[in-house]
Amino acid sequence: MQFGRTSERISRQIEQLKLRLEELESGAAEDATKAESEAADPAAPIREGPTEAQAAARSSATPGGGASARR
Repeated sequence: MQFGRTSERISRQIEQLKLRLEELESGAAEDATKAESEAADPAAPIREGPTEAQAAARSSATPGGGASARR
């Protein structure tokens, strides 16, 4: 009988640990989402226009040098 009770107790502990792990993982995901939203804060400096590398990639990928995309 003692083995059965110990086994059940261990099973309950495992389930509780799994639930706690899920809570921690979801909390970490919420923290990451919050950090992303804070990074997109309107008070943060905003870059205007594409970077040089992005502009070069667009102009080489667009027929006519990308002039049609920028009006």
